[in-house]
Amino acid sequence: PRLLGVTPATVLDDWCGGGPLWARTFDTVLGRVGLVFLPRFDAQLFDDPAGLTHDLHNALALARQIGGRMVSLTGLLASATDYGRSAIAALNGDAHLPITTGHGTTAAGVALAVHGALRATGRSLASERLAMLGVGSIGRSTLPLLLDAAHPAEIILCDVFAQARRLAEFRGAIEHEYGYRGPVRLVASRGTVPDEVYGASVIVAAASVPGLLDPERLRAGTIVVDDGFPPGCDPASAWRRCQRAGDVLVLSGGTLCGPAPIIETRYLPSGIDPEVLDQLMPRRAPREIGSCILSGLLSGRFPAAPTTIGFPSAAACRAHLLALSRLGFGAAGPHVGPYRYDPADLSRFSDLGAPAPRAAGSPQPAPPAP
Repeated sequence: PRLLGVTPATVLDDWCGGGPLWARTFDTVLGRVGLVFLPRFDAQLFDDPAGLTHDLHNALALARQIGGRMVSLTGLLASATDYGRSAIAALNGDAHLPITTGHGTTAAGVALAVHGALRATGRSLASERLAMLGVGSIGRSTLPLLLDAAHPAEIILCDVFAQARRLAEFRGAIEHEYGYRGPVRLVASRGTVPDEVYGASVIVAAASVPGLLDPERLRAGTIVVDDGFPPGCDPASAWRRCQRAGDVLVLSGGTLCGPAPIIETRYLPSGIDPEVLDQLMPRRAPREIGSCILSGLLSGRFPAAPTTIGFPSAAACRAHLLALSRLGFGAAGPHVGPYRYDPADLSRFSDLGAPAPRAAGSPQPAPPAP
């Protein structure tokens, strides 16, 4: 795709030079984090495992060169490497740096976002019908953290039809390991989000399918926390609905707000227009940082917040949440993508309250008129 006249070849060949690119540095209260880009786009991560291993090897070498002591796989890298397992196996000990998916910190960040949204709108999880859209690593890791705080009135678990067995196993864990006694509904998707999910009052979207969740089908009073990468609910479309009707609240999850400003240094390849860079890497609020970016630093400084390979355990996610809370990290300010809500937006939404339960089999309401 073209971006202000920039083509993929410009990014991969001219800016990256076909190799990893040290793009940013963040100075936080915990220390310094460097962000290294691989010379491939998200859509290319799953096509060439051998090429991805080669790129990871070079990126790890660069990380060592700039002083890195821990590596976190951000974005879709964890998914593309079987949650870090295939990366470690393919590198065969050549990484020389501990690797984490960062999902323990990300799950903690999503849980903080859900709690923050409910608190800001005067609602309680105990009264909500909670839908988990996607029960991969992030979805199944976030739910235990939410259940630690309160048990919702109902839980809806949704994933693709091929994951029906995983859904059933997860329901068993919810009931037997986490002690949940309310109704748990399993919903299989065959390409589109089922009506049952749109019937929830709080939706945690953790599926990496762009545009999967249609903001126009959300019922008035629904809260969505979206940690999909790419976003499961298109930020621009969600923002238009929020601004036009003020009756839904769609939030980006997984971003943390620190106790002090985080200083960001950007490294611009020769000849790049800063305006283009802002579109590729949108600017953030001064105290905010992506949870998966911070995760390696958190695990490196606090052994009690362990690195995670594969699906993180509930205990590991709890440890990450506790470490973040003790350090003064919380949910980022309410936003969806680059769009930020102000107090008036939250007040208007809060006045609606949660959507009333729909009777089984009742038709899905039509979206609001433009």
